[in-house]
Amino acid sequence: MNHNELIQYIAVDAGVTQIDVRNALQSLAKAIKLTLRKNGNVNLNNIGVLKIKTTPARIMRNPRTQALINVPAKRHMRLTVSGTIKKAIN
Repeated sequence: MNHNELIQYIAVDAGVTQIDVRNALQSLAKAIKLTLRKNGNVNLNNIGVLKIKTTPARIMRNPRTQALINVPAKRHMRLTVSGTIKKAIN
């Protein structure tokens, strides 16, 4: 399902216009970005939990040249899927 199909499905299911759904999804994305930027967790009931995981800076080795490479610390978003979705899939 792509973005437009999702918007159409939600609009029909909720009985609202596609413009309203598109605006709601944009607001949701904005709220998620702001919360994750502050290192907060976003709990989406019946979907899962979005959270930030920080990997520390480290030194790695290039396997081809054996040169040492400094890899900076990074922040990654992780999604922990809820039990209801896990049960629906399996």
